[in-house]
Amino acid sequence: SSSLLTKLFDVDGNVMNLHIGDDISIAGKVITYAAGTTELVDLVDSSGVALPIAVGDTIKFSADIGAPWEDTEFEVVAGNTLETLRADLEAELAAESDGTTVTITSDGKFLVTAGETAIDSLKIEDTTGTVADIFIFADIAVETSVESNEFVGTSVDISGTEEVTADLSLSDMAAALQTAIRTASSGTETVTVQADGSISVTGSAKILNGIALSCTGKTEFNTYGIFDTPIAVGGSGKTAEGIRTADYTTFVTAYDSLGDPQIITLLFAKEIGVSNTWNWQALVPYESGEYPSQDTGTLTFNSDGSLAAGGAQITFDPDGTGGVEEMVVDFNFGTAQEFDGITQFSSPFSVTIKEQDGYASGTLDDIFIGDSGLVTGVFTNGVNKDLAQVGLANFANPGGLLKAGDSLYTPSLNSGVAQEGKAGTGGLGVIASSTLEMSNVDLAQSFTEMIIAQRGFQVNARVITTSDEMLQEMVNLRR
Repeated sequence: SSSLLTKLFDVDGNVMNLHIGDDISIAGKVITYAAGTTELVDLVDSSGVALPIAVGDTIKFSADIGAPWEDTEFEVVAGNTLETLRADLEAELAAESDGTTVTITSDGKFLVTAGETAIDSLKIEDTTGTVADIFIFADIAVETSVESNEFVGTSVDISGTEEVTADLSLSDMAAALQTAIRTASSGTETVTVQADGSISVTGSAKILNGIALSCTGKTEFNTYGIFDTPIAVGGSGKTAEGIRTADYTTFVTAYDSLGDPQIITLLFAKEIGVSNTWNWQALVPYESGEYPSQDTGTLTFNSDGSLAAGGAQITFDPDGTGGVEEMVVDFNFGTAQEFDGITQFSSPFSVTIKEQDGYASGTLDDIFIGDSGLVTGVFTNGVNKDLAQVGLANFANPGGLLKAGDSLYTPSLNSGVAQEGKAGTGGLGVIASSTLEMSNVDLAQSFTEMIIAQRGFQVNARVITTSDEMLQEMVNLRR
C-alpha cells in the first residue's frame, strides 16, 4: 500500500508509466433502489444507465392471462412516479385476474401476485424509448408471486480527480477513491489495498457500479483501475488485476549544465510469460507536467545471455524553468550480440553503471605540462582539461640574437626569422616539465676563480693577523 504510483508495474511486468502532474480520474455510480415516490423519468437500470422514459412516452403492458391479453398502454405525464405505474398495472391485471396485486419491493422491483387466473409472459415496455424492456416476469401461477427480472433505481455519479505527485502512494489513491464514493453515497463504504496490490471496495447500503480509475493515455494503469463487477449492498469488489513493484533497482548520478548532481533511478521488472525480456523505467527529476521523453524501454536477451536489443536516450528538464539546459542522457546498455554491457545469467542481480561522462563544478587545483608543451589543468572535480599550448621557436643563427636583458633576446637580420611550432615537431626539442636545468656556464673556470678568490681572502686575513702581532710586541717592549 505504500508503493508509489510513479514506480508501479502491472502484473505482467509492464510499466504503468504514471508521471508527476498526471490526473487520475475517479468515476462510477452509486445506485439507490427506487421507491414509490421516484419519478419515472429519473429511473435507471441495474447498471446505472438511465431508462429512456420521457414525458409523452407510452408504456405498454402485455401478458397472457388465460388468453392473450389485449395490450394496455400507459402514457407518461409530468410527475408520474413508480407508484403511479404500479397502481395502473395492478388495476389492469386485477380486471383480468381477480385478486391480483402488485407491490414495490425494497430492492426496487415489482412483485406481482396472481389472483384467480395465472399470468404468463408479463412484460412492461416503453414503446417509444430506445430500450424496450423495463420489467419482465416469469410465468406466474395462481396465487403465487413473482418478482421482475431487474430492479430499477436512481443513481448519483461518483467523480473525483487525484493528481499524481512524487509521494502519492497506492494507499493515498485508495483514500481518494473512498472519499469520492462516500461523497456520492453519503455512506460508510471502505476502500483498502490488498496484498496483491489490487484495490478493494466494501459497500454499505447502496449499490456501486462502473467504478474505474483512469488516466489519459496510460493503457496499463487504465486496465488495472477497472472494477469489472457491480458491488452489491454490503458486498465487496476489487480491481480486476493486482499490481507489482520493480524486481530490481539501481542508481546513477548525472550532472546538469551547471554541474548540479541529478539522481536517475532505474527500475527493472521481468515480463511475465515472455522469455528473456525485461521492462525498465528511468525516474528522473522534472517539474510537474514537464514529462521526460523515452523514459521507459525493454531489454531482450539471447539464449546465451548476451544482449539482443535495448538502449535509449532520455530527454528531461531537471527544473522546468530554463535555469539549466535540457538534459539528454544516453543509456548504453551494451552492444547487441555481445557481452560488453548488461547480460542475463543465472546469478544474483548486479546491474551497476560503470561510468558516466558528466561532472560537477570544480576549480583549478594544479597544472601539468607535457613533453609537447600542452598545458593541462587538473580540477577539484576530477576533470583534466587542456588549457594552453606552449610554443617553441628556432632560428637559423641563434648566435645572431640580440640580448634584451633578463635572459630575453630579440631576433635580428643576422639571426633570421623565428621558426615557430610545437615541441617535438619540425626539429624543435621537447619540454621537460618540473625539471631543474643544469648550469649553462663553464664549471671548471668558475671553480678555479672561486678557489683563487678564496686564497686571496686567506692571504689578506694573514696580513691582518701579522700586523696585529707586531703591534702587540711594540706594546710589550715599552713596558
